[in-house]
Amino acid sequence: MHIPYRARYCDTLFNAIMALSAQHLRCTSKYDAYVSAQYYQACLETLIPALNSQEVTMDDDLLAATVILRLFEEYEGQYWIP
Repeated sequence: MHIPYRARYCDTLFNAIMALSAQHLRCTSKYDAYVSAQYYQACLETLIPALNSQEVTMDDDLLAATVILRLFEEYEGQYWIP
């Protein structure tokens, strides 16, 4: 319940949620795979530099984004639709 609210203030978490949502749509319908890839890339562009900071590594938003991206990758591996 808190994650969507927190995504309003954390771009990394927002992009992770959008990437997973787009990936789910791609796997269950003919949704464009490019959309999920764009959100995934946008998330990684902010997540990777943030993880290099000692203060930020304890951030719950980044932890949630990391878990969501892992689920995204699980979807990608199981439901390949060319």
